[in-house]
Amino acid sequence: MPAVSVIMPAYNVEPYVGDAIRSALAQTFTDFELIVVDDGSTDGTAQVVRALSPTDSRIKLVQQANRGLAGARNSALRASRGDFLALLDSDDLWEPAFLAEQLEILHTRPGVDMRSNEDYDFWLRSAVAGFTFARNDTPLGHYRVRTDSLSASDVRMLRGILHVYTKLRPVIADRPHEMGILQRQIARFESELLTAEARLALEIADFAAAREHLGALHARRGGATLVLARFLARWWPRTLLKMIRLRRTGATAQISPGRG
Repeated sequence: MPAVSVIMPAYNVEPYVGDAIRSALAQTFTDFELIVVDDGSTDGTAQVVRALSPTDSRIKLVQQANRGLAGARNSALRASRGDFLALLDSDDLWEPAFLAEQLEILHTRPGVDMRSNEDYDFWLRSAVAGFTFARNDTPLGHYRVRTDSLSASDVRMLRGILHVYTKLRPVIADRPHEMGILQRQIARFESELLTAEARLALEIADFAAAREHLGALHARRGGATLVLARFLARWWPRTLLKMIRLRRTGATAQISPGRG
């Protein structure tokens, strides 16, 4: 899969689209695909793209009836395979270092290129900015919980949530009430992360790591259940794993209702 999908809507840009494509192909960063969407052009736009396509396999031409700029971009997004998206209009040009420098910024500032929990980050930032939310308590949607790679997914999700909270801390540093709520949420999700990490460690047979995570969790929560889990993780870890799997099998057989 390419690292970047370059998105280029094109409508009646025969005099310009060739130069735009060539500026993309001249990039010093080369791991990309270029998706050109001919949005029902009536001139020779598609012919220009077809003439260039044999020269570079990274060029992909999509043709459709005219749907406007947004419709063309949406079609390109559906066809894209890259980890990152870059927008290049068909009458614009890039300098050769454009993609390389943009990606360098993203890599050195990972806080602006979130791979998970981006919706949660958006809602929290909106709330801090003063937006008002209304809740519908009637379950009108459902999400499906699947067993494949479930523990690994849990770990990624929980780490993402904690990353969102870390980003939020300096924003509400002068709001003690909200900061108190945030601190409680961080403590809650840190405990949930330890649980998920312990479960994942058991599943991949890293029993030493499982004991370490369970120990850290017991230090936070205490309780006889965690004492028993640590004991089983030390002496009968596969028995503990079987118990966890049986419990989760029952839980994931349900489809949980979502709330708007």
